Amino acid sequence: MDVDRTRLLERRDHCIETFMGSEYTFHDLPTVGHLRRALQEILDDLPEDDSLEISTIELHRGQFFYLMKEGIVQ
Repeated sequence: MDVDRTRLLERRDHCIETFMGSEYTFHDLPTVGHLRRALQEILDDLPEDDSLEISTIELHRGQFFYLMKEGIVQ
């Protein structure tokens, strides 16, 4: 007798999404005012928890990137 093995076991994966950091790309900032607004957007976008530790910060060729040591579970 054949047994339908697909009914003997059901698997469910449980995953946690974790926010680790962000990357920003600057486009066409012709004035100090444009730069100020772009930097303010980054500041406003940062997590509220001031105790979160940063492991990596990079700024290179118009891209800014930061990565936290421990992420925020979403």
